Amino acid sequence: MDMNRNKGAGRLFLPEDSYDTAAAASEEELLDIAIEYAVEAHGHRNTPALREELREMLRHQRRRHAA
Repeated sequence: MDMNRNKGAGRLFLPEDSYDTAAAASEEELLDIAIEYAVEAHGHRNTPALREELREMLRHQRRRHAA
């Protein structure tokens, strides 16, 4: 896998959901995917605070998988 690519699993963002999806993309692409889903599926507003919260979730997930 390209070292600049990241993996994100939807179940780690929203554990109350019953879906399971994954994507391999740059951090910004994964963030855009997560934001779009949060807005469309859950009615969140695309705010700087939501973007930062999801960015931290992506980074936390990446650190967990690197360990």
